[in-house]
Amino acid sequence: MKSTIVSVAAAAVLATTGSAAAIELVFAHGYPTTHPLSVTYDRFIPSVEESSDITLTVHPGGSLLTLLETSPGLRDGVVDIGTVLTPYYLAEFPDSNLVANLSMLVTAGRPHHAPGAVMAGATMEYIFFNCEDCQADYASQNQVYLGSLSTAGFDLLCRQPIRSVEDVSGKRLRSAAANFGRWAEHFGGIQVSVPANELYEALSQGIVDCAMNSISELTGYQLHEIVSYATIGFLGGVFSGVDPHNVNRNTWQKLTEQQRSALLDASAKGVAAATANYYAVSAENIAKAPDMGVEVIQATDAMIEANNAFVEQDLAVIEKQFTEDYGVENAGEKIALARSLIERWREMLADWDGTEESLVEIYRREIFSRIDVSSYAVD
Repeated sequence: MKSTIVSVAAAAVLATTGSAAAIELVFAHGYPTTHPLSVTYDRFIPSVEESSDITLTVHPGGSLLTLLETSPGLRDGVVDIGTVLTPYYLAEFPDSNLVANLSMLVTAGRPHHAPGAVMAGATMEYIFFNCEDCQADYASQNQVYLGSLSTAGFDLLCRQPIRSVEDVSGKRLRSAAANFGRWAEHFGGIQVSVPANELYEALSQGIVDCAMNSISELTGYQLHEIVSYATIGFLGGVFSGVDPHNVNRNTWQKLTEQQRSALLDASAKGVAAATANYYAVSAENIAKAPDMGVEVIQATDAMIEANNAFVEQDLAVIEKQFTEDYGVENAGEKIALARSLIERWREMLADWDGTEESLVEIYRREIFSRIDVSSYAVD
């Protein structure tokens, strides 16, 4: 791939008519090509270039910006498009992080066979159409939101076995978001914040005992080389705070409507592809875990009941935290709305067949077809 950095100012040249000429945009992300998420780029990049006059210069795997550097780099115009993990920036994106913190609702009570697909759909419907404050957060960071993807359900990938609630006590657990950190502490564990691309090293050096991650990461980050146990059905939730294709706001507003439409349609393909791939890889890894030297431990009824109780009581904690610490207004009403959307998507995807093709059509129909490119994020 090309590695030349093209500035936003140089790339976006306006004709006298006010419509953009052919344009080259810089796209940076922090994920390795072996990661289940990387399929989002395999769909997004060719779709954009085949359906528009946009050319993408891509810097993958943190070669230009790491996962922690991408949001400020996107804000400042270092790149035009980037993958932003909003839970890494709680203060900057409080409202979208509020809904991301509710992901355990997808798996608590009535487990769903595809919690990631449910949460991605609910998150996108919430942010695009039901959360003006979310949109204001993105605008304040000079970004335009183009959709979210989600991991599969979260599990405990550990160096020592977790066979009971009591086994969590004293363990150092890598937390990907605030709700998972509270879960760890609730059950006597110690939450440790480690960026995803440093997880392998943290486990290998004993900095953490368990990764709170999807079992897809046994192969995504090659964690099967380090962990020996995977406890599934206890933790639950998903990591849905992944915006794979956010766009610099100045860049977005210089694009033609056709170019914006191309980016949005490519994003629909990308978020569906990655979310479906997480679903497939997780199922494969559960089946293949013994061959990789990883014992799969099914949660007991007592563990499931303890988790369900935590999720319900944590809703009040989420409301208080996001109100007092991050200034989210009407947090209780927003939680209720997000919860209703999660339930709507639970029903909509009850019979989802697990294929990428069907998921992209659902996301297009229910979300992306409703976005007006002539007015979205242009004021």
